[in-house]
Amino acid sequence: MDKKLLEELARHSFIELEEDEKSKFLEQINDIFADIERILKKVDLKEIKDGDYYKRYLTLFNNDTPEKIFTSEDMLMNSKNVKNNYIVLPKIIKEKE
Repeated sequence: MDKKLLEELARHSFIELEEDEKSKFLEQINDIFADIERILKKVDLKEIKDGDYYKRYLTLFNNDTPEKIFTSEDMLMNSKNVKNNYIVLPKIIKEKE
Protein backbone atom coordinates (compact mmCIF):
# COMPACT_ATOMS: atom_id res chain seq x y z
CA MET A 1 0.00 0.00 0.00
CA ASP A 2 1.24 3.45 -0.74
CA LYS A 3 0.69 6.79 0.97
CA LYS A 4 -1.85 7.96 -1.61
CA LEU A 5 -4.10 4.93 -1.04
CA LEU A 6 -3.82 5.28 2.74
CA GLU A 7 -4.85 8.94 2.50
CA GLU A 8 -7.81 8.00 0.31
CA LEU A 9 -8.94 5.30 2.76
CA ALA A 10 -8.60 7.73 5.67
CA ARG A 11 -10.59 10.38 3.81
CA HIS A 12 -13.43 7.95 3.02
CA SER A 13 -13.41 6.84 6.67
CA PHE A 14 -13.45 10.45 7.90
CA ILE A 15 -10.18 9.86 9.74
CA GLU A 16 -7.60 12.60 9.95
CA LEU A 17 -4.00 11.37 10.11
CA GLU A 18 -0.89 13.34 10.90
CA GLU A 19 2.20 12.71 8.77
CA ASP A 20 3.89 10.63 11.48
CA GLU A 21 0.72 8.52 11.85
CA LYS A 22 0.63 7.94 8.10
CA SER A 23 4.20 6.67 8.15
CA LYS A 24 3.50 4.45 11.15
CA PHE A 25 0.29 2.97 9.68
CA LEU A 26 1.87 2.46 6.27
CA GLU A 27 4.68 0.50 7.84
CA GLN A 28 2.27 -1.59 9.92
CA ILE A 29 -0.08 -2.30 7.01
CA ASN A 30 2.76 -3.24 4.71
CA ASP A 31 4.17 -5.55 7.41
CA ILE A 32 0.78 -7.26 7.62
CA PHE A 33 0.62 -7.64 3.83
CA ALA A 34 4.15 -9.07 3.81
CA ASP A 35 3.20 -11.58 6.52
CA ILE A 36 0.13 -12.67 4.57
CA GLU A 37 2.17 -13.04 1.39
CA ARG A 38 4.83 -15.06 3.25
CA ILE A 39 2.18 -17.37 4.72
CA LEU A 40 0.47 -17.86 1.37
CA LYS A 41 3.78 -18.89 -0.20
CA LYS A 42 4.17 -21.61 2.45
CA VAL A 43 0.65 -23.00 2.08
CA ASP A 44 -0.10 -25.41 -0.76
CA LEU A 45 -3.40 -24.29 -2.22
CA LYS A 46 -3.23 -26.33 -5.45
CA GLU A 47 -5.76 -28.88 -4.21
CA ILE A 48 -8.21 -26.25 -2.97
CA LYS A 49 -10.97 -25.37 -5.40
CA ASP A 50 -12.98 -22.18 -5.24
CA GLY A 51 -15.88 -22.61 -2.87
CA ASP A 52 -14.54 -25.72 -1.08
CA TYR A 53 -14.63 -23.97 2.26
CA TYR A 54 -18.21 -22.84 1.84
CA LYS A 55 -19.46 -26.20 0.60
CA ARG A 56 -17.80 -27.98 3.49
CA TYR A 57 -18.74 -25.64 6.35
CA LEU A 58 -21.97 -23.92 5.38
CA THR A 59 -23.82 -27.20 5.70
CA LEU A 60 -23.21 -26.97 9.46
CA PHE A 61 -25.59 -24.05 9.76
CA ASN A 62 -29.33 -24.39 10.17
CA ASN A 63 -31.56 -23.57 7.26
CA ASP A 64 -33.00 -20.14 7.71
CA THR A 65 -36.68 -20.62 6.96
CA PRO A 66 -39.15 -17.87 7.78
CA GLU A 67 -41.81 -18.76 10.32
CA LYS A 68 -44.09 -15.89 9.43
CA ILE A 69 -44.10 -13.69 6.37
CA PHE A 70 -44.91 -10.05 7.00
CA THR A 71 -46.50 -7.76 4.45
CA SER A 72 -45.09 -4.31 3.73
CA GLU A 73 -48.04 -2.78 5.53
CA ASP A 74 -47.33 -4.89 8.64
CA MET A 75 -43.71 -3.80 8.73
CA LEU A 76 -44.41 -0.12 8.11
CA MET A 77 -47.47 0.36 10.32
CA ASN A 78 -45.47 1.53 13.39
CA SER A 79 -43.08 3.77 11.46
CA LYS A 80 -43.44 7.50 11.94
CA ASN A 81 -42.11 8.57 8.56
CA VAL A 82 -42.82 6.42 5.48
CA LYS A 83 -42.32 7.41 1.86
CA ASN A 84 -42.87 5.13 -1.16
CA ASN A 85 -42.96 2.03 1.08
CA TYR A 86 -39.63 2.91 2.71
CA ILE A 87 -38.93 4.07 6.24
CA VAL A 88 -37.39 7.54 6.15
CA LEU A 89 -34.65 8.02 8.74
CA PRO A 90 -32.72 11.14 9.72
CA LYS A 91 -29.36 11.58 8.07
CA ILE A 92 -26.63 10.38 10.43
CA ILE A 93 -23.50 10.69 8.32
CA LYS A 94 -22.24 14.22 8.00
CA GLU A 95 -20.40 15.50 4.97
CA LYS A 96 -16.83 16.50 5.69
CA GLU A 97 -16.42 20.23 5.39
